[in-house]
Amino acid sequence: MENLPSGVTVEQMKARYDEVARMKHLLFKQEIKNRRVSKIKSKLYHKLKRKDAERESSKLQTYLAEIDPEAAKAYKEKAELMKVEERLRARHGTDT
Repeated sequence: MENLPSGVTVEQMKARYDEVARMKHLLFKQEIKNRRVSKIKSKLYHKLKRKDAERESSKLQTYLAEIDPEAAKAYKEKAELMKVEERLRARHGTDT
């Protein structure tokens, strides 16, 4: 009891340890799920995931265009630049 920080009860420390244990468990489960998903080699799966990401991106761009046209323009330019860089990387393989 003397080792506890001032103003902290035993119940609070136990609750904190339980919360940390629960978060570690959730992170572990998420890591396992991520490993499983990264092993998927299906072309259809990756095509569907890419389409879903594109849909979400277009929704974000539409929403951003309604709220702040200048920010939407900057976002669009940045996305185009990223596409160009990706094409160059794909063309030249692992040279970069």
